[in-house]
Amino acid sequence: MKAKKQIAKLYAYKKNTTKEGLTGLYIAVSFNRKTKYLPLKIYWPASHFDFEKQQIIKRSGRDKEYSDNMLIITQAIGICNEIFVQYRLRDQEISMETFLEEYYQFNLKKDYITYMESIIEKRYRKKDISETTKKNHTNTLKKIKSFHPKLLPFSAVNVKVAAIF
Repeated sequence: MKAKKQIAKLYAYKKNTTKEGLTGLYIAVSFNRKTKYLPLKIYWPASHFDFEKQQIIKRSGRDKEYSDNMLIITQAIGICNEIFVQYRLRDQEISMETFLEEYYQFNLKKDYITYMESIIEKRYRKKDISETTKKNHTNTLKKIKSFHPKLLPFSAVNVKVAAIF
């Protein structure tokens, strides 16, 4: 199978600068010269963005917001690259549609509670389950949340944890 070029990098539109002088940041994901822009929901001063190199610039020596945003940007690009690698290792091609589904559901794979909330809602919308079944599943999930209010990693779900419920 011929390897397809996949790239994820930071991008901002120079023309989309707000009246306040801010520009929205995106992750540009390219598959064989077809690009999709994923919004990061981060705005950065256009005066401190290098549009030629497509990178943010520190506003001062100890710019905490710069550091925080760089972490978010790096994490988003890392997720893209992890998805690319997973498909390459499986020797599978990935379409833009499949990539986008994997990207937006990436964090669901880490937290059982978030995953279950998503699955319950998705199955109900598709009419795979009834209103009563949705309520039953939601009540079970509430019980799980009472024991694990913040995060329940999949690695923590085992027979002992299941026996509690």
